[in-house]
Amino acid sequence: MLLSFVDAYACSTVMTDTDVGPYLIGVDVGTSSVRAALVTSSGHVVSSASSAITVWEPEPNFYEQSSADIWQACCRVVQVRS
Repeated sequence: MLLSFVDAYACSTVMTDTDVGPYLIGVDVGTSSVRAALVTSSGHVVSSASSAITVWEPEPNFYEQSSADIWQACCRVVQVRS
């Protein structure tokens, strides 16, 4: 499920006065997915998202990924929706 950082922040009921900016975005590119988290400077995770990366196996024990697919997954997980 792709979460919008803006929507998750607006719907959050656990935010406190100490959770006011700055915010950090961490992005992890793994073998099968890209994950991102929006975190306050105090360490509170405001929102997170993930997106699958396609892996092809053109022959046994040989795997390929598309750099364009990886980049698009990165863009999807950090996309801000209004």
